[in-house]
Amino acid sequence: MILVKNEYFILENHSDSISLNVFKKGYSLADFNRVLAEFPRISITSFPNLKKGIEEAAGEAITIGRYLPLISCTISQDKMTASIKLLSSDGELDSLKKELPGMILETLQEAGVTEGLLMEVIDGEIPPLKSVAAAKGIEPLHGEDAAIRYFELSERKPVIEETGKANFYHMNFVDEVEKGDWLGEKLPPTAGRDGRNVLGEPLKARKGKDKRLIYDPKSVLLVEEGGKSLLKAAAKGIVSKKEGRISVADHLVIDGDVGIATGNIEFDGSVTVEGTVCEGFSVVAGFDVAVKSEFGVRQVGRIESLNGDIYLKGGVFGKGIIKAAKNIYVKHANECSLEAGGDIHIGFYAKSSDLTARNVITEKTNGKIMGGQITAQGKVFANEIGSKIEHKTIIQVEGFERGELEEQYNELLKEYKKAIGVFEEIHRQTEIYETFANQLNSSQKGQMDSLKMAYDLQMKEISALEARRKSMLQMLEIKGDGEISIFEKAYPETYIEIRNMKKKVNSITKGTFYAAGRELKYE
Repeated sequence: MILVKNEYFILENHSDSISLNVFKKGYSLADFNRVLAEFPRISITSFPNLKKGIEEAAGEAITIGRYLPLISCTISQDKMTASIKLLSSDGELDSLKKELPGMILETLQEAGVTEGLLMEVIDGEIPPLKSVAAAKGIEPLHGEDAAIRYFELSERKPVIEETGKANFYHMNFVDEVEKGDWLGEKLPPTAGRDGRNVLGEPLKARKGKDKRLIYDPKSVLLVEEGGKSLLKAAAKGIVSKKEGRISVADHLVIDGDVGIATGNIEFDGSVTVEGTVCEGFSVVAGFDVAVKSEFGVRQVGRIESLNGDIYLKGGVFGKGIIKAAKNIYVKHANECSLEAGGDIHIGFYAKSSDLTARNVITEKTNGKIMGGQITAQGKVFANEIGSKIEHKTIIQVEGFERGELEEQYNELLKEYKKAIGVFEEIHRQTEIYETFANQLNSSQKGQMDSLKMAYDLQMKEISALEARRKSMLQMLEIKGDGEISIFEKAYPETYIEIRNMKKKVNSITKGTFYAAGRELKYE
């Protein structure tokens, strides 16, 4: 079929090839390109033949290209999209409007496209010479990973509440549960849904990753219920997280006072006294101790937590041993001694008392330290220190070598990162074994059990490193190498000492004292 005939050449279509017969010189390549623009289906495959034919005008037909189909189909590399292009002018398309959808479907079918046809595109207005997606594969819907939730422990943060003339010192100190109470759950991973590419080939969905519930099997039960894995308390007690595992610790509740009726209390778990601890009597607990009487305790023998915190809703009056491995929370301290491995939090005041802790912190707007001696490792915060009648008050901060602590912190981070890497590798290997749990032989099951033991041990190590990291970071947040902050005023007869650098307050003062090397600074 002759496509173009003029005084210079004949351009002719032979089935699917294009020939050019130039019999007169004088026609340029640029002019010929303008002719080609009118025929988008022509694809030049031999530019040398085209150039030679126009320049020599030998009067011989030579093949210069191919005549492409009206509709071309291109399949993306991932086989998820099939695109079509109409190689035609607008006028030609107008004459094929009714037949075009059928022709497109036939082209797609010849290309092997069977899935995801976009009929709204195929039946619609398709612009010429523009690639348009006519079919899209169905992406696989990958399974969701297992979802885990745990019981959220209450934040141990004391709150001062004022109602009329009464001041209340509250905090959520224990999270008590009954046997069978919910402690956590796991929604299992889903399998997902397979997909298909435009050629109809299946695309496998990836199953979601499983996760392990971390819990203490001695105090927490794992039950399957309603398609979930549930954690439930094996007995009544207090929820805690120990070594990264949710657990329930033994809890002894004294409904009234600790006194003649009960005798001294010694208990491996946590102890809550709903009343008070009477004069001369003692409570020693393996974990936390809470005394809820708003009247506090007076002249006790001993209140001690060997591994946890102490919370005294009221105050402490008179001598007696009050000692916690971690933190002490008390409304007020009167002529007593408190010792904490962590921090001491004072709700209102400490008067003529000896306090020893990592940090001593009073409530910012009301907290006062009047007389006595405060010994802290890192910082002391108080609204007021001393009194108008000039009680002698000694505030001593041992301080620390910031440079050394920073080095230790950086080394700890390296150790922590390494431990996480080991943990992730153990976790990865454990997942592989658990995926094929039903197909393992006895030797492989033994290997899986060993991996689970290693998993638990590594979790303990990471929990211990995390506790050390938080403790170090808290110290590094202190100003200088030791800090004493007075928000409102310090009265005369207040003696300040940080890292053996001493200062006596001779007039009412407020601000922050801190150590910087061998210098005591104030701002």
